Amino acid sequence: MNMRIISLSAMLVALAAAPAVHADTMLSAHAGKAFGGDLNDSRTTYGGALTFMGDGAFGFEIEGAHTPDFFGDSDDFLGNNNLSSLMGSILLGTGFGESGRVYASVGGGLLKSQVTDVD
Repeated sequence: MNMRIISLSAMLVALAAAPAVHADTMLSAHAGKAFGGDLNDSRTTYGGALTFMGDGAFGFEIEGAHTPDFFGDSDDFLGNNNLSSLMGSILLGTGFGESGRVYASVGGGLLKSQVTDVD
């Protein structure tokens, strides 16, 4: 027998025998614009999030975002500047019907700004 057929058959048997897993994992990206307040122009913000909700009632989420040149364009006066955020949340959820889930989250985060000093 061909080794490829044996390997494929073994893999299919292993997958068929595996128990069902009921966990939700989501990786998402986001992008947007920061505007208003003291900003002269809108600034592009981008980032992503990782969310995991297991078969039980608890899960977690971690999200980060970055906005380059938040305080203004990099130039001789302002230099390089950016704004970054990192947030973590604990999720509490329950099933809703056969395929839905209702959840609530509580968490906290960090906000860091950086402006390099131009000499």
